Amino acid sequence: MGASAPIFKGNIMANTKPVGVAYEDPYLNGATLNNSIITGTETSTASVTRTITNSSTGASDAVGSSTTLTLTGVGGVGYATKSDLEANVALGAYANGLYGYLAFGASGRVTGLASGTVGEVVLSAGCTQGTYAAIEAEIGMPTGAVTGTNTSFFYLSSYGADKATFDTSGTLFNLAGVTKGSGKFLADTTAGPTIRPVQVIKVLTPDGIRYLPLYVTAAIAA
Repeated sequence: MGASAPIFKGNIMANTKPVGVAYEDPYLNGATLNNSIITGTETSTASVTRTITNSSTGASDAVGSSTTLTLTGVGGVGYATKSDLEANVALGAYANGLYGYLAFGASGRVTGLASGTVGEVVLSAGCTQGTYAAIEAEIGMPTGAVTGTNTSFFYLSSYGADKATFDTSGTLFNLAGVTKGSGKFLADTTAGPTIRPVQVIKVLTPDGIRYLPLYVTAAIAA
């Protein structure tokens, strides 16, 4: 076994055959691995599909896959989970580095909040430096890169036979958990002279390019 070969540690159920070279052992076919630990590099040309059913009624979180990474080194960097999709050919209709999908059946719903993907950051008294964000969106532009037909930080779209329902009752975003007040994150405009926008942000709508105005003050004439 080479230095980089995967090593399986744990209890192997569903058969009583001896374990040889773990990643080639045919006796592992159909085996159940309990409390398994994989070290080294695992290489596969086949995709992995997991189908999980959970009947939890809310007393605890149902989790299909959970990863906890604890960084203990000062100056450390990293990812709890990292997903890369790389291509050097002309791909088809879509490609995603990471995909979150949530679907409800005819009787499915939640009583609270549901989302296809969630990003959450919990701050502490120690966060005296740095920049923090629940969602980070980046576009890399190395030398010679171009922007195709259209490139943006966010692509927002709706689809389906009843998408007109969203056109009528949907919103661009839902802001919650903040308290409105003068000088705060959310504030009412106040009476003032006619103020012209000082900057605009370009966005693409179904009617074409449009510009969102930005003001230096909340004192805007009605």
